[in-house]
Amino acid sequence: MKKLSALAAVIALLTLCITSNAQTNNTKEKKTKGSMNASMDMPYTATYSSKFEMGNPKYSAIVLNAWKSYDDNNFGNLSDMVSDTVNAVLPDGTLLKGKENFINGIKGYRGGFSAARSEVVAYIPVKSLDKKDDIVFIWGDETDTKTDGSTQKVDLHEVWAFNKDGKLTFFKQFIGKSPEEPK
Repeated sequence: MKKLSALAAVIALLTLCITSNAQTNNTKEKKTKGSMNASMDMPYTATYSSKFEMGNPKYSAIVLNAWKSYDDNNFGNLSDMVSDTVNAVLPDGTLLKGKENFINGIKGYRGGFSAARSEVVAYIPVKSLDKKDDIVFIWGDETDTKTDGSTQKVDLHEVWAFNKDGKLTFFKQFIGKSPEEPK
């Protein structure tokens, strides 16, 4: 049931993006190829950007490899992909500034588990046309085994932003409690 709900949400999001893209391509306004910009009036103005196009899949590969490294508790090449000035916002509002704090935070959190298993529901790379940032949005589930043998399962949504050098400059994670299976 949970997988169906997640799949429905992803399908709805992708349908919205495709519909928005189709509407954009039918306007007289000149648009960038692959643009996902809406040309209609919206009730809110985005504070960051509302001008996106499909991004480079190499950034999706970086994020997926980072998730795999987390599951495997192997962070050997993590330092190579992170900018010295990275900012990370954790689900509880904690802000980690700088590469060392970011890496130590991940290692410390993962160190509290004897095992971790992730399931990716969906991911999408995008590029901000006005900010020129490459961003990957990823949705998934994580099941962690604590050192006492108990488990926890959470739903995840993460935002990963990369600079022109391909280094992670911004990370934000949202966590939700996974629904329990009906009894």
